[in-house]
Amino acid sequence: MKTNTMKKFLAILLSFAMVFSFAACGSKQEEAKDNPDKLFKIGVMQFGEFTALQNALKGFEEGLKDAGWVDGKDFKLNVLSAAADTSNCPTIADTLINDGSDLIFAIATPSVSCVKEKTTTIPVVFTAVTDAVASGLVASNEKPGANITGTSDMNPVAEQIDLLKELLPDASSVAVLY
Repeated sequence: MKTNTMKKFLAILLSFAMVFSFAACGSKQEEAKDNPDKLFKIGVMQFGEFTALQNALKGFEEGLKDAGWVDGKDFKLNVLSAAADTSNCPTIADTLINDGSDLIFAIATPSVSCVKEKTTTIPVVFTAVTDAVASGLVASNEKPGANITGTSDMNPVAEQIDLLKELLPDASSVAVLY
């Protein structure tokens, strides 16, 4: 998929996950309409400032916007970065939990892993995780279980190789840049 198409797909997928998470917190949203200090709180734990991770956050924000959610009106976004240092992750997770986040959006495996250790009650949506099952973050991709769900950035390598064989049946060797 092209990068823009992938970003839109990710944004839509995360929007659906957010809508389901927000549905579970409907009374909180009603409170926010009556009291601006009670806005739905979304804590974001970003592992680093890499372009791909920044794009994941941007796609998440665009997905919220596309779903009709307005920052400052419907929710409050609190974005914290671990600066690509795993030793910062526990402190950030504690901060987001103690600040009363209603949902945590965790970007990259170290962020999700740390948040998983810290809470079993706050809904967690993740992205930029290659294999959530192998990482022990979810029970399965079909039924993640617990309070965690999200999207994978794993390429469908087997399907890509099958397509390559179909397109270039006489190819004897292939190089993959990743």
